[in-house]
Amino acid sequence: MILGCNVEDGQLLGKAPLATLLLVTQLLLTSIFVCSFALKPKAGTVFHHELCCSQPINSITTSSGKKLYNMLSEKTQCSHVFFVLLGRILFVGRVYSYACVWVTGTTILQGIQQTVGGSSEIVYKAVPDKNFAKGKGFDYAIVVIGEVPYAEFVGDNNNLTIPAPGIETVEYTCEAVKCVVVIISGRPLVVPPYLLQSMDAFVAAWLPGTEGQGIADVLYGDYDFTGKLSRTWFKSVDQLPMNVGDDYYDPLFPFGFGLTMGLKNR
Repeated sequence: MILGCNVEDGQLLGKAPLATLLLVTQLLLTSIFVCSFALKPKAGTVFHHELCCSQPINSITTSSGKKLYNMLSEKTQCSHVFFVLLGRILFVGRVYSYACVWVTGTTILQGIQQTVGGSSEIVYKAVPDKNFAKGKGFDYAIVVIGEVPYAEFVGDNNNLTIPAPGIETVEYTCEAVKCVVVIISGRPLVVPPYLLQSMDAFVAAWLPGTEGQGIADVLYGDYDFTGKLSRTWFKSVDQLPMNVGDDYYDPLFPFGFGLTMGLKNR
């Protein structure tokens, strides 16, 4: 919250909850703002990258299990990969830290490139047209769709739909080639059942932070999926509110759902 001050009479502009004032006061008294500068030389170290990488590794959820492993885990074999990451989701990979420095991580694309190495050809397209994936000999496609960054009311979405052109991109890509769809979002979004059926694998990566490498590590089998849904994933907003124990409980994925590939972490 930003507090405005009327210079003439010293009155705060707008409503400033007492809790906010108390919090800011305590932060100043404990010198937390000053101490953050001490972290500046350490920001972005290998330890920090590995710590951030563990966040998506331990949280992303899949509905495909072994099917996904069979598609992607043999990364040492030569393959021709079509990668789609809708342009506005490229925020993954860089953040301004409390140590007052920019910390650069890895994007999802960079993570996949580092994971497969030079053994595979990766063709990246931000917003492909409906015929781009056809007839090019791709072994599979990884399609990343989802929400752009937001805070508070800016993210209000009464329909909880996947931002365009996410649905269309999945439709014509998965029609042309085997595909893994990764969705970036801070909440369940409406995924039409027919769209889910067109995918070979569906992965909810939530908000992975700066380390796209963590997503690649799980997709390609260096780590198994361990994420479980902390809430019910509904089929449509008309079903909301939906909770376990409701008389009519017909979700897309139930509370606690999340498959594994049965791997031992490498």
